Amino acid sequence: FMQYSLLTDMTLDGIIQPCSQFMHDWVHGLFSKGVFQICLYLLLTSMEEANLHTLLGGATGIYQYLYEYIKPWKFPAKRKCTDLYTVFDPKRRQGNRDAETFRCGASECLALVPILSFWVSALVLPLGHCTLACQAFIAFADIAECMVTVATGTIPADTLKSAIETFLEKFVQAFGASKLTPKLHWLLH
Repeated sequence: FMQYSLLTDMTLDGIIQPCSQFMHDWVHGLFSKGVFQICLYLLLTSMEEANLHTLLGGATGIYQYLYEYIKPWKFPAKRKCTDLYTVFDPKRRQGNRDAETFRCGASECLALVPILSFWVSALVLPLGHCTLACQAFIAFADIAECMVTVATGTIPADTLKSAIETFLEKFVQAFGASKLTPKLHWLLH
């Protein structure tokens, strides 16, 4: 029994170049220690620095506020993240700070994007604080929505490209170019 390998197929020389090509899936780039976690961490850090939790109702911190905000949300039992609020347990804050990223799984990220983008749009932006960080997060949510929808064939490449360029501009405006990581660059590819 002979095993077929793309790497040793001579007919593919000049077409497949494994040493110089790279491919990744969008979920990994966005939600596996990816763009979402970086952007959310920086957004929460901006909110902590602005003491935003006091304007939102006086919780002891932004993590505690979001823990309480998301806790009453009900998710279908089939979803693996029925206790989604626990990612905002204030005890996790220091670990996130040490890692300089928001630590959570990809399925938790996918569930959080619409909730947090609604929260940022409806409750935080009207307060007029952390505006650039909020706009960057909302621009990320636009990318996530495009990527989830792209499988339907209704999102043209130009729409996705425009959403990515808008996000990267807003990200740099909010957090600075020094916060760009390779996964943010991958968005362009």
